[in-house]
Amino acid sequence: MAIACVVNIIGDLLFVAVLDMNAAGAALATVMAQAVSVILSLVILKKQDLPFTVRYFRGDLLAGIFSSDAAVVEQAALYLKGFAPEAVATAILFSLIGYFNGHGQTLFVMIQGLGQTFVVRLPMSYIMSSRPNASLTGIGLAAPCASAFGILLNVIYFGIYSKRMKKERMVG
Repeated sequence: MAIACVVNIIGDLLFVAVLDMNAAGAALATVMAQAVSVILSLVILKKQDLPFTVRYFRGDLLAGIFSSDAAVVEQAALYLKGFAPEAVATAILFSLIGYFNGHGQTLFVMIQGLGQTFVVRLPMSYIMSSRPNASLTGIGLAAPCASAFGILLNVIYFGIYSKRMKKERMVG
């Protein structure tokens, strides 16, 4: 994450400040930073002596940094197993949000953020936690599902926004 943050800052400076690419430059820097993060994570996981499927879901490695209590580490690993897809979904969602913020569509960004939180994430977290045999993996899935919903809203709005901009260019 620290490396991705540094790549994002350098990318922002290069694309926005030096190359004057504005919002497109900021979005490009974010996508590049996320790509570096994913590639670096895969390289680190590949160096571990575990089958790929086990390595992918080894939330216990991360949780073990914060606690040595086996029960806590196990529960944290279960939560991270459900939450893991959020890393990819967030990279995509942040790129879309950056695009709309760069085009002055901050009201939409705010509405979609509230929507994904109150329509998907909170209700799903509650439902998953109140089921019989509830698991932290299921509860952890609420975050990537909410981000997927946010991505869907952004894609739909992109279609609407693009048509509106095309009409304005034809009229103006």
